[in-house]
Amino acid sequence: MSGFDNYYDFMRDEDVSAYPVWPIGTPIKVGDYGTLERRSGLLSGRYQFVRFSNINDRLTEATAELEREPFTGEVVQDSGVSFEASANAETIAGAPVEVSGRLVADGETKLAVHFETGYIERFKRMDAIVEAFQHDPASAEYVLVTEIRVAQTGGAIVSDEGGWSVGAKGDLKALEAIKLGDAAVALASRSGAVAARNFHQPSAIFLKLYGRGWFGFSQLDATKDEDEGIVELHPDLMP
Repeated sequence: MSGFDNYYDFMRDEDVSAYPVWPIGTPIKVGDYGTLERRSGLLSGRYQFVRFSNINDRLTEATAELEREPFTGEVVQDSGVSFEASANAETIAGAPVEVSGRLVADGETKLAVHFETGYIERFKRMDAIVEAFQHDPASAEYVLVTEIRVAQTGGAIVSDEGGWSVGAKGDLKALEAIKLGDAAVALASRSGAVAARNFHQPSAIFLKLYGRGWFGFSQLDATKDEDEGIVELHPDLMP
């Protein structure tokens, strides 16, 4: 499988009801609408949301109202990855020191991920949103983001092959814990196709979508030819 495949499958294990955001750090807000593009072959069932625009300026203030709740914990996958400092590093008066080095994967590891605590944001009145999107011209071609799960900081390194090595620069403690979002990560060397991505501000890592069921995104029954209206799209039922 490709690096994207590994990342997608790992993130789906973390939240089976939502779509992973890719590329990592892509700016996405509740109310955005766009397309779902199939990735990694015709039968992979892995999709990437591609933003087109936002519907909020066409909604009433009450309909567009959002609610937010915190979530705690971390999303971590760092098995088989270690940090190698390029020089001895010490703290000065208890303050962290920025160091340079490498994140090195063993011969099998194709993925390293670390996302920090954040929040979930969604439309407060889903019934009103479904009704509004039902009659919006955008619903004929696009799907709508109705909820996002946001991490405060995060990062990932994905590779098509194991045994990769990438350059890393940041706080020693963070690097030793593989907290990629806390480090300035840049490619130093390659083994296969390696991609390093991180962000230092709140960013969506998952999203939930609504769209018309007859697109085939929510139903596997290809015999249906009637518009089922706006429904929640489930990744597990993607064709």
